[in-house]
Amino acid sequence: MEGEGFNMGPHTMMTVPDGCLEVFFNFGDRPTSFLNPRLKRPSSVLHQGKVAYISVCFLPGRAYPFFGLPMDELSADAVAMGDIWKGRAADLESRITEAGTAEKRSEIVQEFLLQQLQQLEKADRAVDYCTNLIRQEGGNVKIDALSDKAGLSNRQLIRRFRSSVGLTPKEFARLTRFTTSLKAIKADPASRLTDIAYSFGYYDQAHFIHDFRTFSGVSPGELIASSHILY
Repeated sequence: MEGEGFNMGPHTMMTVPDGCLEVFFNFGDRPTSFLNPRLKRPSSVLHQGKVAYISVCFLPGRAYPFFGLPMDELSADAVAMGDIWKGRAADLESRITEAGTAEKRSEIVQEFLLQQLQQLEKADRAVDYCTNLIRQEGGNVKIDALSDKAGLSNRQLIRRFRSSVGLTPKEFARLTRFTTSLKAIKADPASRLTDIAYSFGYYDQAHFIHDFRTFSGVSPGELIASSHILY
């Protein structure tokens, strides 16, 4: 995703968690790059001055091979890419800033990420299988059954999930149920919350709203009405 050339005063945007990790490269007035882990709670980013950026979003479990560190070691807040990629981050920021077109910037980022992928470990296939299954089922899965299908013990699956995704399988399933129900509300804001809660496996509306507040900090109605929360 890319956005370019708009000016703004100090402005904070909030993103609700969805299990993904997103890297932003800002090549506006203040060139910088940072990793935004969208894992357990809302994350906030302050924008100001001329904002021009390119971003890369990694699906759950797919970022690990590009960064070379366990995902559960990341904090819930944005992390400067210089803390992860060291001097290579500054060089990448410079090349992106100097690039003249969106196509060239995209080419530079893709080339860099492919180099990272070749140097570091590959994705965990068992975790990939499990994250795909959890997403297909909207988060409504039994972890014991998931372990059996992956051919791993519960303890092994938890350890490998934490390293690749940054969450346990149970945490990721709960988050997936939230994001799936959120998509349903976004598609039909007039729908009854009780109906959505039951259709996505919540015990009742109170349980449903509790998860919403946990992951977004607000109620479903407040989230839909907000202009500064991205989801």
